[in-house]
Amino acid sequence: MKKIILAFATLSTIFFFACTNEISETSLDSSPSSLRIHPQDKAGEVINGNFVITENLSALYTDMNANLTANGLANVHSFEIKESSTRPGSYMLVGASSDDTVKSGIPLTLANNVFYINFRYSSSNSLVANQVTCTGCTRGCSPGTYTDSNGQTQNECTPCEFLHGQSCTKTETTITKPTTSQ
Repeated sequence: MKKIILAFATLSTIFFFACTNEISETSLDSSPSSLRIHPQDKAGEVINGNFVITENLSALYTDMNANLTANGLANVHSFEIKESSTRPGSYMLVGASSDDTVKSGIPLTLANNVFYINFRYSSSNSLVANQVTCTGCTRGCSPGTYTDSNGQTQNECTPCEFLHGQSCTKTETTITKPTTSQ
């Protein structure tokens, strides 16, 4: 009986310490591809009501543009944090090409006035994020997110504002977290 009690006490202690040493992760999305969100990828803050990029994200911008170049698209610049005009509470880090025909972004989460990049652990345990690129017209055709009828977060491109034969094309790629972006 003493051996059983000792074994139980030992196992309880192991489980207690195993649980208390876990890495803090926040689930922000219930889709299978993003079961665990990396908690420390700050992009910016809300300061006096303005969305301000407060972190050095140059390595991330470089990798986003490498994805665009690999797909034959113009590079983007002038990055800013934007809230969706059609879906309040939906935020993205967005850059645009010099002629505004290419806009590319990465979804953000706002918590306690701090914006976090939605990097998630992939099945290979590397940190990745969705990069949404919208091409085709200068007005509208901007990346954004919405929640579908199943409660899953989906990426989208808003329609062109003045069609005149223009259409908007959405491309989604995965970007691996740069090691120097924090």
